[in-house]
Amino acid sequence: MLARRVCALLLLGSVTACSSENPVPVFGLYPQAVTLTPVAYTDSGSTEELVSVLNETYFPLVVRNLEVIGPGASFLTWGTIQGGQQTLQIRDVLAIPVKVRPPTDQEVRRWSSGTFQATMKFEVAGSGAIDAETQKFDPDAEERVQVEVPISFSIVCDLDQDGYDSTRCSGGRDCDDAQPSTNPDAIEYCDGVDSDCDLRDDLNDDCVET
Repeated sequence: MLARRVCALLLLGSVTACSSENPVPVFGLYPQAVTLTPVAYTDSGSTEELVSVLNETYFPLVVRNLEVIGPGASFLTWGTIQGGQQTLQIRDVLAIPVKVRPPTDQEVRRWSSGTFQATMKFEVAGSGAIDAETQKFDPDAEERVQVEVPISFSIVCDLDQDGYDSTRCSGGRDCDDAQPSTNPDAIEYCDGVDSDCDLRDDLNDDCVET
């Protein structure tokens, strides 16, 4: 809190530098949280989403110290800020793209179905604010706000939705992830297809005549 009693309140949709009598919007943050499209082990990545910061005040703002952390961060790619920070003039918008990147074959072998979380963090600083006592603009005051945007996404290793992950993924036992009728608990019919994924053909397996 500044000695001049300028305050910063994180609201739904915007951060406000304020006095009790005259709140002044500083910036809009859209969205407040990001949910990326589910990604299968065969996909080339998720649909890209944008985290947008809009300068809604009457003086420049600086966005800096951008990072993405958390268990799901290693699966993501996101936009960077050239030089480590970016100045937003009045009504300027900074759009930060984020998406799940395409997995490598080695990574797929370590995947399993589940939901992952990460957090995009950055700082927004404004040089200048409204003095709560004088109600005048003070160009020497700087208010800093730490922003966190939750990111969630799902990884899918069970394309045919039969309850078994593909053998391409970690611990997967479904030898044909395109056929729901093929999985470790399926009935093994005498049809030449390894329906129960035990790696044995019908001649060497107890099968059911169709």
